[in-house]
Amino acid sequence: MRDEHHTALAEEFGALRRRIEELQAQTAEQERALKSLRQNQGELERLFLLSLEMLCIAGTDGYFKRVNPAFERTLGYRLDELVSRPFIEFVHLDDREATLVELRKLSEGIATVRFTNRYCRKDGVYRWLQWMALPQEQDGLIYASASDITEQKRAEDWFRAVLELAPDAIVITDSTGKIMLVNAQTENLFGYRREELLGQSVEILVPERLRQGHAAQRGRYTADPRVKGMGSRPDLPARRRDGSEFHAEISLSPIHTEDHTVVLSVIRDVTERRRVEKALRDNEAQLLAARKIQQFFLPHSAPVIPGFDLAGASYAAEFTAGDHFDYIPMADGTLGIVIGDVSGHGFGPALLMVALRNHLRALADHHDRLDEILSDANRLLSGEMEDGHFITLLMGQLDPREWTFRYINAGHPSGYLLDASGREKACLESGVVPLGILPETRFPAAQSVALEPGDLLLLVTDGVLEAQGADGTQFAEERMLETVRVHRRRPAAEIIEALYRAVLDFSQHGKIVDDVTAVIVKAL
Repeated sequence: MRDEHHTALAEEFGALRRRIEELQAQTAEQERALKSLRQNQGELERLFLLSLEMLCIAGTDGYFKRVNPAFERTLGYRLDELVSRPFIEFVHLDDREATLVELRKLSEGIATVRFTNRYCRKDGVYRWLQWMALPQEQDGLIYASASDITEQKRAEDWFRAVLELAPDAIVITDSTGKIMLVNAQTENLFGYRREELLGQSVEILVPERLRQGHAAQRGRYTADPRVKGMGSRPDLPARRRDGSEFHAEISLSPIHTEDHTVVLSVIRDVTERRRVEKALRDNEAQLLAARKIQQFFLPHSAPVIPGFDLAGASYAAEFTAGDHFDYIPMADGTLGIVIGDVSGHGFGPALLMVALRNHLRALADHHDRLDEILSDANRLLSGEMEDGHFITLLMGQLDPREWTFRYINAGHPSGYLLDASGREKACLESGVVPLGILPETRFPAAQSVALEPGDLLLLVTDGVLEAQGADGTQFAEERMLETVRVHRRRPAAEIIEALYRAVLDFSQHGKIVDDVTAVIVKAL
């Protein structure tokens, strides 16, 4: 009996030991799972805090529960200010009703996709935000992200406005030939209402006997990413809504991106053009529209930086639209200063100037090195330009803390750094080809010049240097520098005005034939 009792005790002890081992294994597994969970939570927390996208958790009660630092950077409010007030108070009055409708949908479990509204910054300026949001009904929470699309919205609005200013019919189609956008001149020329054309195949504007061949040619044209433009083709048959035909001049320009291709078609009634005055035949109206683009996107004032006096101005020759300058606040606290010249004049170069501006501003949000910004901008612009077009550009970074100016000159006229006495301290020469010529151009690291009180930095376009006098001589560098030296003690804006007056007085008949653009930075 004792042996049987001992055997039973041994079996119970063995079972107990196995159970203990099982519990220990389960505990170890739970500890590993908990450690992995904590690691994942930490990674998600870092993603939330470091994301450039605006991320938030909101409640269906109308309050933010949590927002990431991108909200603070975009709107200027502290994080505690954003969560302490109903978020509808930040929304533009005209957008509040639509925002409340969207909130009701979310509370009913319907996700938000690409909803846009305007949020007020702390400084009173409104920013356009585009939202994506997913509701969690059981918790009464909303998980959302927002993108600041203010610049995109402005560019789209102005692009549409510019299309309406153009004297020709403009039709924009997708890669399948479906009409995406038309202007008022298209309605006038073809007799269709805008809503009748949108979503239709572009062949609706082609005589029926030619539609099959036109569709086949269009397919080959948009399929080849190497095609950048067909130029103008005169006397092509086109068809109005009433069935009547006319001879048209059509210019096609495909725009290829990584995701899709669109085609911009400019259509003119050749018969009508022969009856209008010569100014219209020379695209005077298009050049006026190009000038409006240039004037709108040029800075209206220079930023205020303690210790420095900045100014820039562009004086237009008759209808030209190639020069550009801009000030771009950069993430590292420096100020980007850009001066450039798009080859050619008119509507196309003006749109390229807008593309250049938008690319540089977008890239400056993610890069603080000039060579990276210009390499990416060059690659993007090379895919958007027609053959033969290019952009000369000098881009610099003014660092007010270190008193330095870093720069890259891409085929642009040299800049000059003068000291307080007017002596030339540095010449900011070109070190690489202009933008838009070679997509894979490698831009060198930025060069740097040190600034001292009394220094003056001068940047110009070739409209200053190549202005011609009555005898055919050019204004040139030395005459330009001497003019600046004479007026160097005056404010930067007055120096530029004096330089422009000198160029105007020098030019034959007191009339410039190319834009005169200059930027001056004075170290005080």
